Amino acid sequence: MTITFFGRAARERRRRRQAASEEPPAVAPSGPSLKLLTLNVAHARRHAQHQALLKTPTLRRNLEAIAEVLAREAPEVVALQEADGPSAWSGGFDHVETLARLAGFPHAFRGEHNPFSLGRLDLSSGTALLSRLPLAEPRSLAFSQTWRDTKGFVAATVTPTAFPGIELDVVSIHLDFLAERIRRRQVDQLIERFSGSRRPLVVLGDFNCEW
Repeated sequence: MTITFFGRAARERRRRRQAASEEPPAVAPSGPSLKLLTLNVAHARRHAQHQALLKTPTLRRNLEAIAEVLAREAPEVVALQEADGPSAWSGGFDHVETLARLAGFPHAFRGEHNPFSLGRLDLSSGTALLSRLPLAEPRSLAFSQTWRDTKGFVAATVTPTAFPGIELDVVSIHLDFLAERIRRRQVDQLIERFSGSRRPLVVLGDFNCEW
């Protein structure tokens, strides 16, 4: 199983790059495996201060670069955060559908966690899953929605090709960036949602905290 996490701040990215350089190279799995990847796509802004400062062609190029990585790494399931639907601040087109098409994922599901507007300008963003496997029972939960608490998670059930007959719940989650107490509350909501399930659970996402 391969899980990739992307840092949320420059200092954290530098620290992780340094740590990664000290780690041994990845070892190929010796048996059946399921390759997963998680990525905060940051509304396609890449290195810009805000996506609203970028023109639509630039946003599309940024998504094309992400799609190249996804196609190269070839995970079976991808968890996305800060993934936009048609939104006034990021070009007005569906970023998740675009990534699915460019990277060759036949199945996609996006949850809406930011249904706010700026005057006549609609905003749309949340978490998402891209998959080469069918996504059964897709569901979405937005945490309590305030001007800054626009986080949540999506989940779906997959049956990995390498493990016939075994159903697995996969989650893409985005936790609060500011307060540990809010993150704990959000994790409690996740636990509550899956407390009755007997299926294995994999949680991917941007946790906005250390391990």
